[in-house]
Amino acid sequence: ADVLPPAGLQVAFLAAIFADGLTVRAPAVLGARFGLQGGVELDAAADLIVAGDHAPFGASVSARYALLRPAGPVGLGAALQAGFSAQFDPPDGVLLSDTFADFSAISLGVPLELAAGPVRVLFSPSVAASLWTPMAGTRDPAFTAWLYLRAGVLLDFGQVVAGVSASARTLPFAAGFPGLGLP
Repeated sequence: ADVLPPAGLQVAFLAAIFADGLTVRAPAVLGARFGLQGGVELDAAADLIVAGDHAPFGASVSARYALLRPAGPVGLGAALQAGFSAQFDPPDGVLLSDTFADFSAISLGVPLELAAGPVRVLFSPSVAASLWTPMAGTRDPAFTAWLYLRAGVLLDFGQVVAGVSASARTLPFAAGFPGLGLP
């Protein structure tokens, strides 16, 4: 739910390597946050998944508006966030996996935060709508919508921030709400 102050900038990089027998996947994402005037923040990210002979990639952009900020070291925060993401798997077109919980879609969410000193407990539900279904067996366009549920805990000591997070996606609403689409 936190938004950066005007002219604030934050950059993050995440990379990993996964091996399953002879198959190796190496996902990486580079993200940036920009603080704008009026309690607004703009976020952008680019990702790449090196996987054998191909390298799917994607990009996303979102805007967040602060609705409520914690008053002092203890308090609640809330924001409204809208975004767009697109992922591609050359030469096949749209990427059907959801490695970064950022499938090709438009989204609207409400990030929430409980602050207690340097500890932050975060929860961010959002509705996503797309012309494709995540993890489907077909790339044929068909409108679908689902929920992303993201949660995390972080320690914020100013210049040093560390945390852990998890995300889940519900099954498409048409498949029965609110079933979780767990791996």
